[in-house]
Amino acid sequence: MINKQYLKKLILYQFGSMRALSNELGLNERTVYGWFGNGNIPIAKLELMLSKIEIEIDKDKLFILERN
Repeated sequence: MINKQYLKKLILYQFGSMRALSNELGLNERTVYGWFGNGNIPIAKLELMLSKIEIEIDKDKLFILERN
């Protein structure tokens, strides 16, 4: 499971705003905000986002293990 709060911090640091991210991905802001609200981020778009982030990503913070 993705830690969306950590991912959002990385995105805001890299792009400055969710609008800039949505422009970079060629999507509208509503779609991007929906992903971070309560939707799921498509794997292809997640990989694209991560490839555009030019700072080191702490994978332990990015992924949350679900406990059953």
